[in-house]
Amino acid sequence: MRIVLDIRYRTRSGAASYIDNIVPGLVRTGTEHEFIILKSDAQEVPGKADCETITIRSGSAATQSIADQTTLPILLRKLRAEIYHPMKHLGTMFPPCAQVTTAHSMANAIVAPALIVSI
Repeated sequence: MRIVLDIRYRTRSGAASYIDNIVPGLVRTGTEHEFIILKSDAQEVPGKADCETITIRSGSAATQSIADQTTLPILLRKLRAEIYHPMKHLGTMFPPCAQVTTAHSMANAIVAPALIVSI
């Protein structure tokens, strides 16, 4: 299975610590799965996880939000992703594959409740 882990974040937080700790374990245990990591240009891959990594240039929050809804689905199609897991943000509203979203806080649910469940 082709699994895309989107580890991009803007600032260090509890979610960043979560990403730093879970990504190396996921990649190590995924012997039958192929992992692809999306990271920002300012980030390192946690634990030097050995898998394909795509660096996405950082921009403003608004630019990233627009790109997540427009160009990200195209990239996921091109990568032939079967599962997309945005580990810090809500991801895309119309993913071309299954999407697993981790809700670190329910504060965003007030702003965008439709994005919480998007498969």
